[in-house]
Amino acid sequence: MFNLCVSISRFIYIILMGIFILCGYYLYLRRPSERTSREICNYQTAAIILFNLLSFVILFFHELQANDWQFGEPIWNFLTKMAMAAGFMLGMHILSTTLHRGTSRLLWNCVFMLLSVSLVVLWRLKASTAIAQIYWMGICFLVVNVVLLIMRRDWVFRIHKWIFAAGCLGLIVLPFLFPNKQGGSLNWVQIRSFGFQPSEFVKIAFVFFLAKVYGRQYKFRSLVEATGMVGILALVLLVQNDLGTTLIFCVLFLLLIYDYTQKTFILVGGILGACLAALVAYKLFGHVRTRVSAWLNPWSDFEGGGYQIAHSLFAIVNGGWVGTGLFQGLPTYIPHVRTDMIFAAIVEEFGAVFGILLVMIYMLIFLFIMDTAKREKDLVRRGVAMGFGILYMLQSFVIIGGVIKLIPLTGVTLPFISYGGSSLLSSFLILGVLQSMIRIHYMERKEESSGGKGQQSSKQAVKAKEQKGARDDAIQDPYDFDGPY
Repeated sequence: MFNLCVSISRFIYIILMGIFILCGYYLYLRRPSERTSREICNYQTAAIILFNLLSFVILFFHELQANDWQFGEPIWNFLTKMAMAAGFMLGMHILSTTLHRGTSRLLWNCVFMLLSVSLVVLWRLKASTAIAQIYWMGICFLVVNVVLLIMRRDWVFRIHKWIFAAGCLGLIVLPFLFPNKQGGSLNWVQIRSFGFQPSEFVKIAFVFFLAKVYGRQYKFRSLVEATGMVGILALVLLVQNDLGTTLIFCVLFLLLIYDYTQKTFILVGGILGACLAALVAYKLFGHVRTRVSAWLNPWSDFEGGGYQIAHSLFAIVNGGWVGTGLFQGLPTYIPHVRTDMIFAAIVEEFGAVFGILLVMIYMLIFLFIMDTAKREKDLVRRGVAMGFGILYMLQSFVIIGGVIKLIPLTGVTLPFISYGGSSLLSSFLILGVLQSMIRIHYMERKEESSGGKGQQSSKQAVKAKEQKGARDDAIQDPYDFDGPY
């Protein structure tokens, strides 16, 4: 009976994710009225709730089956942890839609769906990691609320660029002072019992630095400063054997510099320079050659460098289009499955169709952030939004591309899904900054529409309200109504 329920659930998961995606892209492409947008966001919320309820039922009956269908202490512990997770998710939803008015509910919903997938998969892989992730979710949501409260005014965007540069350099050298080598990379810091990955937070400071540098009229000095900073960071990361973050930093730098200069030859030159640097790294560093060899032919060294990617491919093929179902696959055979390779576990048990829909959520986040950047008049805020949008997309592409053998595998995490406090906290910090910018833009538009700081007469306000109601179904700008979608 349990296996039959799991088999049926595979199709329900795909349907729920499909509804979520259709609603999200409808909101982004059609820009409906406020009332319609609210209803569609409610459909997304319903899909998230049903996804979690279905997952809870499957996990609950699996726990019962593992405990011989007896209600003992393990079952009550399971129910307690599930209640805690549900409480966190519900609290985040309520606070995000009430306390932080003017932020994007669509963006919140995308994050909630990704977090839901994360908890289900992590619980299936190892319950203790899911419980730890629940605690991290609570901490991260407290942090993002603090960020949203602090950034009710945009003073953060006026901090001097060299403060952000000092933050980048200070964080990037910490692994040399407090080393904690993991997976062959010296990119972790261990201070007594506390460990974290500084490069996750260097990304945030680096985006702010580039936005400040590019937030002025075109100057050759700006290019020199940005190039020098990315060069230093790339060299340090190469020494630390953090290839994934190095790739992300370099591509982010190239795309932002192209947006700043609008000169194609600079982009082409940067790409050629990056290719040359990759060739030099391949010649100089043995671990780079190992990664490339495993990418080209993982079967030639199946028990060595190709072991991880080979098992990832086995899992993806085993899952097929609709997956094997929860607890019906063998994802635990994949090395680092809870962090770097979690996408392979998702595809094996939820299916390739579900994996494609998951990628479409990241694409939707990217498109929405780019749309937010396009609407920004302030160059610094525009640069920050564009940088964070590119960062989200790059990180998702690099790890998913590595898992499916599209590009050489590098050790980065999948935002909001992979296990790890550093990754989750940095993703939430970026989310908080983006939502703050959306709210700032919303308040500015609201002031403009009200005639400037509430100086509009009551008669004019009534007339404006009537006009707004008349055109409610023809709104094209999502910031024209009371609250962005």
